[in-house]
Amino acid sequence: MSSGSPYLLPLAANAMVCIVGIGLAIAAMLRARRLLLLPLSLLVFLVTVGLTQGLPLLLPVAVFPTEPVVYARAALCDSILVGVASLPLIVLASVGRRALGDVPFGVPAWLPFGLTAYAAAALAYMVVRNPGIVSLSTAIYRADSYYTYIEARNALGDYLNGRTASGQGLVNLAFAFCGPTALILLPHVSALGARVRRLLMFLVWILMLAPALLGGSRMELTFVIFYPLALLLLRRADVRSLMARLRLVWRKAVIAVAIVGGAVGVFQFAFQSTTLVAAGGFLARVFVSPGGVSDGYYLTFPDPFAFRGVLGIFMMPVPSDVVDFSMVSIAGTGLDSHANGSFLATAYSGAGYWGALAASVVLVAGAVLVDLLLLRLPRRLGGLLTFANIFAIVNIVSIPFLICVVTYGYIIGPLGILMVLAAARQLRTEPSVDPSVSPVPI
Repeated sequence: MSSGSPYLLPLAANAMVCIVGIGLAIAAMLRARRLLLLPLSLLVFLVTVGLTQGLPLLLPVAVFPTEPVVYARAALCDSILVGVASLPLIVLASVGRRALGDVPFGVPAWLPFGLTAYAAAALAYMVVRNPGIVSLSTAIYRADSYYTYIEARNALGDYLNGRTASGQGLVNLAFAFCGPTALILLPHVSALGARVRRLLMFLVWILMLAPALLGGSRMELTFVIFYPLALLLLRRADVRSLMARLRLVWRKAVIAVAIVGGAVGVFQFAFQSTTLVAAGGFLARVFVSPGGVSDGYYLTFPDPFAFRGVLGIFMMPVPSDVVDFSMVSIAGTGLDSHANGSFLATAYSGAGYWGALAASVVLVAGAVLVDLLLLRLPRRLGGLLTFANIFAIVNIVSIPFLICVVTYGYIIGPLGILMVLAAARQLRTEPSVDPSVSPVPI
């Protein structure tokens, strides 16, 4: 790109906005010395969708739209999100300094047991309710190319989406939030021995692996590998001492290699390719596709497609829609695919920049509420409960906001757990008094 390129100004403006947002997000978590929902969400979004916005210009094989207007609209939407989040991030950084340290905190055993039971019941229901799911899933693993893999996955998706009360949403919630949260809470149940805890954690992991295998999703299978290893890394890290963390560098390196190697292996299966091509596919899926797919929305709305309406800010499709994912993909890239845009791009397609503002305000307000409650918990437990929402956090870059909340438990998942923990703690601290018994005189 030359200095006079029409791409330079919007990309440079977007990069500066993203760097400011990333800096504020990192500062808020460093001051609180823990992971927090709003900063982590903003960090993931701006790194995978914002900073990488111009990568399709450098990749001639990419089919994503690269018109200057795309980057100008994306920069304005990203600016709205960062602008709305800036003050709350500064507040979190200030409040986080006075947050609780790692004090003992008990978790009632019935809470992770209940989450595990829900995951098992949801999986059993979906398999029984949809008898054809196993045969359609088997076809995915018999695919001999990336295209037949996509066709097999689409066939399974059409089958589940075409059935009433298929249970897919119940399983998605179990996979994305209930299982990850149970893995975090089980070590905090003091009533269980170490061997029983490990056995239960393995059971939870199996309940997460099963739906990922049935669906054959690259990202879900990668998540099943990534999550427990990353959890192990977080549990062993000393958030108060950088020197103590340096002693664990070699262990973290092994865990990082295992995560990346597992992810590349999953993509190698999907692409039926060499390891190098699979690695490229993994990197493209993480750092190019989210922003590139969203660019299709910035290109095609409001012309040739009119904005979808207020109802479309948080969800796509809605009953009033005349534009579907396929139409956006064909208009933006010339390819017929299921083009899921980010929560911000979807909001823009609903009502333009006002839609982006509305979605940003709702996300920031909900995430800040959760963070203020998380700051009342011990650092380690609060940070891990944030990490339990990581699958939903990663998916705000590629699906509408409402789906992320209802199906993957974004915001409402950790909020529900926090309310349950608060109620359980209150019940433990309230003394039980029998009015029929007279007080003993001193």
